[in-house]
Formats: sequence, structure tokens, C-alpha cells
Amino acid sequence: MKKYILYIFISICFISSSSYGQEKEEQPLSESPSEKAVKIYSNFYFLSSYEIPRSYLFDNPSFHYHATSIAFYQRKKDSKRFFEMEFSFAKHDKKNGVISRSKYNPIDSTFATIYHPVSAKNRTFGLRVEFGKWRKTFYDEKIKLGWSTSFRSFVHFGKQTPKSSVGFPIQNFQAGLYINFIPRIQYDFSKHFFVDLNLVINALGLSIDFETTDNPALTERQRKQGGLDFGLLAERTLRLGLGYKF
Repeated sequence: MKKYILYIFISICFISSSSYGQEKEEQPLSESPSEKAVKIYSNFYFLSSYEIPRSYLFDNPSFHYHATSIAFYQRKKDSKRFFEMEFSFAKHDKKNGVISRSKYNPIDSTFATIYHPVSAKNRTFGLRVEFGKWRKTFYDEKIKLGWSTSFRSFVHFGKQTPKSSVGFPIQNFQAGLYINFIPRIQYDFSKHFFVDLNLVINALGLSIDFETTDNPALTERQRKQGGLDFGLLAERTLRLGLGYKF
């Protein structure tokens, strides 16, 4: 089932990019030429915000590098509005990690945190579509200030393998959709090269999260846990992009 969801997600990405490209090709030649660019983004999470639960990432610092992504940008030269589509892939593996679990003590009705040594593999695929507008320009449009609204979908697969007999293998699956507000600044080094700095602020997030524990002592239904998760300000990402106009 999870593999089919990944295939569907990749298909949506392909159809979205193809449809947008076809729409632009069908525009009459008399219309204004477009400014097109490709960007390489470095993504940094800060203030302990990410779509993957914290325990899976083993207490990363409050500001850390997350992943590199590629984006395609387009704007009509006589317009301040622009469109951008970003594809991302994050890989987080750890051979010597520690995962935390809460254990209930029925004697005094308290919960204790237990730490298990594990090795982990995590994969996250993402697609972000942005619609924005440049508000201010300075120095003959070398510096631009603007904002955009984005819709980001992602799927995440994870597996934690215990390194002792205390725990059991755990598999995680997560998929979600975020609506973001993104203030940004762009500086053009030359006719072709520029740098883009922007801050992704989550406005609304909706995801499904499932966890399967391979514990033979539990029933099939008890092994699987999860459900729907709704949140605000779930993602805060600083993106630094190097772009090339063509």
C-alpha cells in the first residue's frame, strides 16, 4: 500500500509539471517573454520544526541542515508575479541513534522515558508549488523583496532497527499537505546568476502518520498505531537558493 502511495505521489509531481509546461507552450507568441530560472536550494530547519517526529531524528539541534532541493522559477518580464515549483528529497540515516519511548507504570500511575539504541533509515519526498509577487525593487531591480504562498505535499518512510533485545523494529509512514507563507529577498549578481533567501512559515498543516511495531506478542491491530494530525506552525524552514536565469 505504501509503495502505491509513493507511485501516486510521483505521478502527481510529473503531471503537475507537465501540465504547467504545456500551458505555457500554448500561449501565443505575441505575449511578453518570460524570465525562467533553475535554483538549487539548501534547506535548514530551525526551532525544532520538521514534519518528521523529533524522536526519529534523534534530537537534532534547533538549527540544522535538512536537505538540498531543486526548483524551477518563471515570471513574465512585464509582471511582478511569479511561479515556482520545488522538488525535494531528504535522506537521514543513523547507525548509532537513540529513540525515546514512554512506558506507563501502573503502580504509581506515572510515565517513564526509556531510551533504546537503534539504527535508522528515513526517506522523505516533497513537492512544493508557489505563487508569489515581488513588492519592492532596488538598484535597478538587482534587489527584490516579495512574498509567496505555497502548497507543499510530502511522503515519508522510516525504519528503526533496535540494537538490543529490549526493543522491536519500527516502521513509520507519514504523508501530509502544508500551506505556507514565504517572505523572500533576491539579489542578482549578474544577468544570469542570483541568490534567493526566504523563510518558509507554516500556516496550516494536515498529515496522516502511521507506525508499525514488529512485536510478535501484540495482535495485528495493536502493532499499528497512528491517525490524522492537524497543526499550525509545524514547519519553519530557511532556504538559501543559488539560481541561474536562462
